[in-house]
Amino acid sequence: MKTCLHHFINGKWNNSLSSIDPAKCQLVLVFGSSEQLLVPANLDHIRNLYPNADIVSASTAGEIINDGVYDDSIVATAIVTGK
Repeated sequence: MKTCLHHFINGKWNNSLSSIDPAKCQLVLVFGSSEQLLVPANLDHIRNLYPNADIVSASTAGEIINDGVYDDSIVATAIVTGK
């Protein structure tokens, strides 16, 4: 399994370095504040990056990425399974 992390905070996307092929991504898990998830451009960004993936999202009371907890942001994990 390979993953790629994305974090939307302060109006911009920050992406982790990853070797995954976006076209082969099967699943993206998205967690964020309800305010940020309701902005169409935010989820459109993920849909455009991973056009073939199923995208599952949920609102949170705080988003966790690496060793930090954030408010009013979005954290997305793109997942490629198999070879």
